[in-house]
Amino acid sequence: MCELEEGDEWTSAMLTAQAAIYRKLLNKCIYKANCLSFETWGYTDKYSFLSSPQDGFPFDDEYNKKAAYTQLLNILNNTSRTASAVVNRIAGEFFE
Repeated sequence: MCELEEGDEWTSAMLTAQAAIYRKLLNKCIYKANCLSFETWGYTDKYSFLSSPQDGFPFDDEYNKKAAYTQLLNILNNTSRTASAVVNRIAGEFFE
């Protein structure tokens, strides 16, 4: 694990890893019955409860989309609305 210090910049590899974590979490949430909501505690690093450089949100401190945003959007756009997980969730039914 890499620790950042004040003034350090995120590398492309770090942003890619962050995006992969967001992608995996959202994908799991969509298909697991015990996940009823996917939320973050914010959306931009500008107003984060995490101090810089622990920039954990899908938008940077200037509201630019990070790779995490793109991964979240791709999952949402590419999950079939007719997938049983989606149909059941919309109907208020839960599944294993």
